[in-house]
Amino acid sequence: MVETSLRERSRVRRRAAIERAAMQLFAERGYDATTIADVAAAAEVAPRTVPTYFPTKLDLAMAYNDAAAGRLMAMLRAADERDTVVELLVRFVEHELFEEAGPLALQQAVHQRNPGLRGATTEAGTQANRMMKARLARELGREPDDVVVTLVGASVEGVVRALLTLDPGREDLPELFRVAVGLLDSWVQGAIRATPG
Repeated sequence: MVETSLRERSRVRRRAAIERAAMQLFAERGYDATTIADVAAAAEVAPRTVPTYFPTKLDLAMAYNDAAAGRLMAMLRAADERDTVVELLVRFVEHELFEEAGPLALQQAVHQRNPGLRGATTEAGTQANRMMKARLARELGREPDDVVVTLVGASVEGVVRALLTLDPGREDLPELFRVAVGLLDSWVQGAIRATPG
């Protein structure tokens, strides 16, 4: 049992080293200019080891996004039915901006250097979006494919994405965060008021 635990910790450390090395290289050299061999050398692993953890280079580039989507889905699953979408998103964004500030800053640097990666999405991201949209639909008293849910959902997603591009060290971050939360809440409350019956 101890051996398995040690082996698992070693795997977790190796995966983290590969991910960190890749993100640093993508931020410094660019996604297209970085090879799997470059990542392996920077992470001090054999090139054949990288695909064991990340089957494609895009998987490496999207690792933070996948992890964040996983955290959001876990939060949604654990949430109380009384928690509103806005409350849940506030908790999620606060966690990403403050507790995951280091990885988020590195992801921001990757996106700054590689604008083509900004719009990329993964299955985990799509799943998280679907879960959030379903919860929003319940809160609004509408079907998930209702146009109002789509409009409010897209607005909410845009605000969350914009918040996650902000530098966690900004002095005006609390004020920007407050404004964003106000916008999110007003859109959701406006959609609730617009719902007949």
